[in-house]
Amino acid sequence: MQKSQYTLSYNCSKGTANWVSWHLSAAWMGPTARQDDFRADNTLPTGWYRVTPTNYVNSGFDKGHMCDSEDRTLTIGDIRYIFND
Repeated sequence: MQKSQYTLSYNCSKGTANWVSWHLSAAWMGPTARQDDFRADNTLPTGWYRVTPTNYVNSGFDKGHMCDSEDRTLTIGDIRYIFND
């Protein structure tokens, strides 16, 4: 799947990425602080499993990024998008 921030192979049956790749460049760096704004990926095809914030409640795990948040701090839109939108 091509996203504006990264590219990934998504495993529909597991609801996780097989792999994720992004370009490291100072051009993506900026002053934006980390955002706590996890969102489901609404661009996945109909019927595909979508991870939501409630999937992590009482699981012992925390939600994560598809791309390292410190590598996409240019704008708020960039840092929010890397969760999995």
